[in-house]
Amino acid sequence: MKNHLVTLAFIIISLTSCAPIATPVLGIPITAKPPTPSALPATTQTEKWKKYQTELARVLLAGFSPKYGFSLYYYKAGVCEWDVLGHEGQLEYVWAFCGVQDGGERDAPAVLYLNESGYAQRAVAPRPDVYWQDDAQKLFPADMQKKFTLYTGNPQFSNKLHEMVAHTYYRYIHPDQPPLAVLTATPAP
Repeated sequence: MKNHLVTLAFIIISLTSCAPIATPVLGIPITAKPPTPSALPATTQTEKWKKYQTELARVLLAGFSPKYGFSLYYYKAGVCEWDVLGHEGQLEYVWAFCGVQDGGERDAPAVLYLNESGYAQRAVAPRPDVYWQDDAQKLFPADMQKKFTLYTGNPQFSNKLHEMVAHTYYRYIHPDQPPLAVLTATPAP
């Protein structure tokens, strides 16, 4: 009987040590578990964050993919993380990081237009390259623009962006996991 228990323990240890290990990107382990929420998000909350993600991915990822070429529907495979910069009426200002596993990634500030129930209706982000500065000044109030420095630069040195990138890589493997913005949200009183 002892031999069977020792053999069983050996098999269990062997099998668990053979689990696939994802290669870290930018030194970020993509198998790291996210913060555990105190309770799973309600259906309404899940619908809201999925709508946020869809709209952010649509504006940040639609178009060219290094792997898939040009596609207007590339964004549908996107996974997004965002950090709220602030609110003004039915506008929510965020910094978003969106990507597609084995595809392209982009991070940028974005404005989410919300309906009365708080669902994202559409998102707008500054166009890349030469238009970025002008678009950012038109879309974002000055106090929101000051927060951009928290996210710009190398993601290895920007803590907020680093967390967003790491959790996006985790969510490539676990797409039903909510974004950090949902996991770390403080409920309204």
